Amino acid sequence: MGTDHQRRDRRRPPVELGPAPGARRGGRHRRHPLRHPLDQARHGLARRQPRPAVRERRVRARLRHGALLRRLHHQPSPGGPPGRQGLDRHGGRRRAARPRTRRPRPPARAAPVLLEEREVDPRPDDDARRRTRVLGAERLPLLRRPVEGRTLLVSAQPLAPPGAARPRAAWHAATVTDVRRETPTAVRLTLDVPTWPGSEAGAHLDVRLTAPDGYQATRSYSIASATPGGVVVLAVDEVPDGEVSPFLTRELRSGDQLEVHGPLGAFFVWRPGQDDRPVQLVAGGSGVVPLYAMAAAHGATGDGTFFRLLYSVRRPEDAFFSDELAALTGPSFELDVVYTRAAPEGWAGPVGRLDKGALAAATIPASHRPRLYVCGSTRFVETIATWLQELGHAAADIRTERFGGL
Repeated sequence: MGTDHQRRDRRRPPVELGPAPGARRGGRHRRHPLRHPLDQARHGLARRQPRPAVRERRVRARLRHGALLRRLHHQPSPGGPPGRQGLDRHGGRRRAARPRTRRPRPPARAAPVLLEEREVDPRPDDDARRRTRVLGAERLPLLRRPVEGRTLLVSAQPLAPPGAARPRAAWHAATVTDVRRETPTAVRLTLDVPTWPGSEAGAHLDVRLTAPDGYQATRSYSIASATPGGVVVLAVDEVPDGEVSPFLTRELRSGDQLEVHGPLGAFFVWRPGQDDRPVQLVAGGSGVVPLYAMAAAHGATGDGTFFRLLYSVRRPEDAFFSDELAALTGPSFELDVVYTRAAPEGWAGPVGRLDKGALAAATIPASHRPRLYVCGSTRFVETIATWLQELGHAAADIRTERFGGL
């Protein structure tokens, strides 16, 4: 009788079956003569398997009885927890490594990054060379009151002609050369700034004062001049509860030193030769200072653009640069003054607050598409800008600058 191994494709030596010793050939059970000898041979074969045949299964179960051969190797052992399938053994865990002595080390640093030339972006441009954009516009006017129900003025016009170089803002040491009383509450200051690069008409600067104990205060003031460089003219109106303006209007003397930072601003400026569109200026109180710089630059350069200034002031003694403005009037510059509280002797016009009708009569019509510059207190600027739009002027043509107070 030939047998094949169940796992390996090789043949075992033939097994001869014969009568087992002591097998009964008959009896009262009257079985088949070969039945009992075959049963005896089967059990005898199970007990007497060769040792190499059993060695392959020792890793799973020891051979103790023929019935154990029929147990599946992946069955869990009775009375114990189930082990890993196919192994029937408990899992083990290595012992943790012994802790080592902690030694102080230098703090971690950023990993070095090797960059070749031109592998990084260029440095960002200076603020003076970039244009601020808000939803496609160049600048939003600074608002100090809620904007609900108000008009929001923006401009999408270029700030400077292509290729035009603007002076870079920096801190400069200034020497006071002249202090003149401009109005009962304001003074005109003339500063000598050797390193001043020049400014455009309508720009402003910062003045910083330092106390003996180190305390510093900085305020912004419009520049009343548009000279190439060296000389800066300011007109400062005193704020009763201010920190800087009372010192400038009361304590400052010729020869004193100041720190100034500028020139600043590129939105509220006028440049000679920009275009041939007429220019309408509207000022309230001390808001005439940057507009005077525009009118003075217009007259100094001989630009043929038509200028018109509407100046609203309380009394004649409160007017800034009254003599200089009167001297600029001519074919290309027209001056309109509105007195809100008191007028000079012989004044034929009305006295009172500026209204929409008076604004329409004293400004360039919207059909001429003028450029408009409005400067004054917050309430004054917002009211005038709203009226101008109602009169047909485009919001993009209106540029505003406001200072603190209502």
